[in-house]
Amino acid sequence: MKQFINKIVLFSLIPLGLLFVMELSITILNKSIFKENALEKYYKEDAKSYAWVDKLSNDSLNIISGSSSVRYGLSCNKLSKLNPDNSLYINLATDARDPIQTYFILKNSNLNNVKSIYFGLDPWIYTKSYYKFRNVYLYLDFTFTECLKYYKEHDKSVFTKRYNSFCKYLFNRPQLPLTTNKKTPTDYGSIALNNLTFNEISLSDWFQTKKYGWSSLQFKYLKKIEALCQEENIKFSLFIPPKHSSYTEYYKTNHILDHKVYTQKIEEAGLKASIFSSFDILEQNDESGLFSEAVHLNKTGQNIFSEIFYDLSQKKHKEYSRDYKWF
Repeated sequence: MKQFINKIVLFSLIPLGLLFVMELSITILNKSIFKENALEKYYKEDAKSYAWVDKLSNDSLNIISGSSSVRYGLSCNKLSKLNPDNSLYINLATDARDPIQTYFILKNSNLNNVKSIYFGLDPWIYTKSYYKFRNVYLYLDFTFTECLKYYKEHDKSVFTKRYNSFCKYLFNRPQLPLTTNKKTPTDYGSIALNNLTFNEISLSDWFQTKKYGWSSLQFKYLKKIEALCQEENIKFSLFIPPKHSSYTEYYKTNHILDHKVYTQKIEEAGLKASIFSSFDILEQNDESGLFSEAVHLNKTGQNIFSEIFYDLSQKKHKEYSRDYKWF
């Protein structure tokens, strides 16, 4: 019986030892894991989704980028019609898109004809809790304790994805090839939400910074986008997509401390880009008919904000400061 127990104990120590070695290795190799050339292997293929941009005959392009509030909040066709110099607007934003993925899409695209890039700021995108919407390679940015919490709350496969990503890093396995998309979207990447009725959503804690903290990588790569624009002689600006007043009030009540840390982290990253717009930019209108839900505009709101965005983008604005009024 004693021999049997010893065998069980010995057998159980093998996976525990392997787990310890893996976690220790991830900690020791963290800087190498998140070097730009290491990350790029898992993101460069994403640029193939925008191969259609190279087919455009226009020699002057304006790129709008960010997450879903930008994807649904601005119409490229509307912006291009407002623009007197015949330059074309294209939208590289999509649901939950972050600065990291945006940077590598831009870096692996032809930017010769791009004259300006606008990036929409949504604070929750910069939290580790949003890694569930990201390339699973970013699970390596969690501590072991954070992984345990994430396992319980968000993703039961977090450890499997984490160790699989680490093995890919060790054995230098890049992202699987993606299909090249050469078909130009109807509104050059923008999408309109057509629902007219305001959809109530749960304004729960999207941040969870007390549990998982902020993602320092996101702030680092926001700065890298700015640096890339400087290298390519492209105008780079930040803007704040509008929010419904219900979300603005919720944000001011529940996340004002998060907001202070967030704006400070952007400043600490060294952003020098100009910034415009605000959460409450549409509150002067009858906002009930402009929003699909708290953070997304419908088609009517998209058209109105496109006009406001265009007018604001043509003006001269001060560079980013954490004293900037978001609401």
